[in-house]
Amino acid sequence: MKSNESLFQDAFDGLETPSDFGALTQGNIKALYPEIFIKNTSKSRRARLASTKVSKTIVKVFDEQAYQNSAKFYSDALIRYRYSSKFYRVCRKLAATVFKKIFLNNEAMGKDIQTILASELFDSEWYRNQYGIDGSPSDIAKHYLLDGYTRLNDPSPHFSTKAYLEANSDVATSPINPLVHYLNHGFQEKRKIVQALGGVSRNA
Repeated sequence: MKSNESLFQDAFDGLETPSDFGALTQGNIKALYPEIFIKNTSKSRRARLASTKVSKTIVKVFDEQAYQNSAKFYSDALIRYRYSSKFYRVCRKLAATVFKKIFLNNEAMGKDIQTILASELFDSEWYRNQYGIDGSPSDIAKHYLLDGYTRLNDPSPHFSTKAYLEANSDVATSPINPLVHYLNHGFQEKRKIVQALGGVSRNA
């Protein structure tokens, strides 16, 4: 950085400093003659000053498919819970409680339970000990299928539910169990999975 005298000479074409100007400082030169101040600062400072003028805007890509998948779900939920009458909500809750077993598609559920049980990525004993769930292996697989994954439980040490959902937004916004999705679709699509206990990415 040049001295005050040098800056004054650059600003006033070699004239001597008159007494009525008072003390010449870097601050008043910067305020009165910014172009001279910038010209005489270091190269690194000029680079920093220039960089502050650059707008650092982060562009986020709109995921149309993920939005449509989730929007339909939330739209239905709004109609059922926010825009419906209290009488309708009470009747719907009562019907769901009384006729729950009738409404369930046991064949489809049984198929997914068998898919989970047949996979090396599901360990019923590990799941039982990890989350304190009692019952047969089929009961434990059913728990993970319907409830466990919503709590981000892992089916075994070899499959991280949370990591799979984080890596696949389309699965996270779809009404499907993440392990069932991987076994039926993700494996063929070569989607990566992560071990639940600090493992690395791999294809099972």
